[in-house]
Amino acid sequence: EEADPSLQALEVRQEEILKRLYELKSAVDGLSKMIQTPDADFDVTHVIQNDEASPLTANGADLDFMLGKDYGALKDIVINANPSVPPLSLLVLHSLLCERYKVLSAVHTHSSVKSVPEKLLKCFGEQTKKQPRHEYQLGFTLIWKDGKNKLSSRGVE
Repeated sequence: EEADPSLQALEVRQEEILKRLYELKSAVDGLSKMIQTPDADFDVTHVIQNDEASPLTANGADLDFMLGKDYGALKDIVINANPSVPPLSLLVLHSLLCERYKVLSAVHTHSSVKSVPEKLLKCFGEQTKKQPRHEYQLGFTLIWKDGKNKLSSRGVE
């Protein structure tokens, strides 16, 4: 007996969702490894935990699914870093993300830090296009703070 076409479509859709979830997990794992520094203490929230490996394989980390095309709900990566040991790999990551996505970049100084070199305050360059916040796909915020380097993500579902 032939399966109902709507049931078949639902199964195909479910397989696609499972594939995207696997790709998302791979992307988050890849980002964590890419920015890890020896003394880093990472606190990444809203990361999907997949106990079973998916039978589907992903060809590299793909953030398109995570960021989506729906503007309005900004996904935000916030990095707390000590200016005495700046995580320079984040500059590379930021540059790569800017090539592919609309990134709203910001650098702040926490009150626990007495001074930050000017180069570190302007490490992401100038925000060239002043657009409303909801028009960006990703927020990338660096907070210079005394203490261990720490990464967290907000709005990543």
